[in-house]
Amino acid sequence: MSRVIVKQLHGRGIEVPCQNTTDDDGPIPAKELFPVRNPNVLLLARKQSGKTTILYNITKAYVRDLGKDKLKVIIYSPSWNKNNVWKAITKHLDENEIDWTAEDYFKGVDANNKKFNHIDQFNRKMGEGGRPESTYLMLFDDLGSDMTCPKLTNLLSKNRQYNLVICTCVHDVPDAKPKALNNYDYIFMFPNITDTRILELHRKLSPALGKDAFLKLYQSATERPYNFLYFGNEPERYRYNFDRMIEFGE
Repeated sequence: MSRVIVKQLHGRGIEVPCQNTTDDDGPIPAKELFPVRNPNVLLLARKQSGKTTILYNITKAYVRDLGKDKLKVIIYSPSWNKNNVWKAITKHLDENEIDWTAEDYFKGVDANNKKFNHIDQFNRKMGEGGRPESTYLMLFDDLGSDMTCPKLTNLLSKNRQYNLVICTCVHDVPDAKPKALNNYDYIFMFPNITDTRILELHRKLSPALGKDAFLKLYQSATERPYNFLYFGNEPERYRYNFDRMIEFGE
């Protein structure tokens, strides 16, 4: 493995475990969190890992950048009205007059035993016009096997067309095919994922960084609770959390 060089970004750190993406001027802009416009983001995290707090910080960044006239938020989480961090997210949206909706799940069976899939409804809405002026921030939490839903995979491929920012959270390396995983511009790997699963993820992503170096980087990034390895796809890039860029030297 080449020598790892860690560079602090923007001269400002991000504290853990609270993962505070703020400075004296407020939340750090979204473009500094994600250089790619309309990113698809996958958070690979066990329970109590701090991933919902990361979603909160991502949300705050887009609220700051876009405001009530250019941002709409859609939440799919069974905890959206129970978990304290989710309550903080929705409170922040209300305080900033952001148009938002929330449901427990994006697909399932309703009280009348009728199947529903909100992605179908969203696709029909988007198909009625061109690229919307407002950015839609879509947060999918605790997806489980639904992460491999073909309609979700298809939606990920339309993120630029529909002006979407999609964040999905799963507890384990998904069974999705490599093509589906490569729809994600960024993948965050939190602590307590087994070496076997991290190597499986490496095999599916096929990054230029070798598997042993990839695993060591993950282990180093997640030595402390609530920290994560930030992987950027095309171009390939790595960070410790949001704020420390990883470069490789001889």
